[in-house]
Amino acid sequence: AEPIGLHDDITKMCFTGSTSQIGGLTFVDIAERTLRLHVRGYPHSPLPIHQLSSGLDNDGKYHLRQLEGSELHLNDPMGIAKLQEAAKTNSRAAYAQFAAIHNDIVSR
Repeated sequence: AEPIGLHDDITKMCFTGSTSQIGGLTFVDIAERTLRLHVRGYPHSPLPIHQLSSGLDNDGKYHLRQLEGSELHLNDPMGIAKLQEAAKTNSRAAYAQFAAIHNDIVSR
């Protein structure tokens, strides 16, 4: 097995006898990512104002990639958006739109 996405230094130290033709992250890269994620969960300050969050950061790694002919899922992005809108605003119209999208997917 070949370690993929790791720098040669990591491969030599942690995966003895393996080689990686692709290369990738260094120890510094991994440390920076780890610390950035740690600060999200454990802010530097215990003050309540620093504990507030407007939501999770989107690193842009997770996207719905639905191509023609791919498998349908009940978690349709528009359906989820309408359900969230209905829950946040107590909107019967938004819930009706969610239900219509959901029922259309289920009936396929």
